[in-house]
Amino acid sequence: MVKQDLTDLRIAEQIADARQRANLTQPALAARAGMPGSKISTLENRIQNVEVSTLIRIARAARCRLQISFEK
Repeated sequence: MVKQDLTDLRIAEQIADARQRANLTQPALAARAGMPGSKISTLENRIQNVEVSTLIRIARAARCRLQISFEK
């Protein structure tokens, strides 16, 4: 359970970092990604079961590359 919590936290931090690097507010990023303004805040504060399609929309809106990997 702790490992999943750390993964969630890293994803949340990466969303916030991408938004800040793009010089966007949460509402501006949400508008670009075509989602409700509160969604970005929710994702930055605590992710649970976020869909890959949502991460893709956020990455495109922040004009950054999304990388997903499986590591052992």
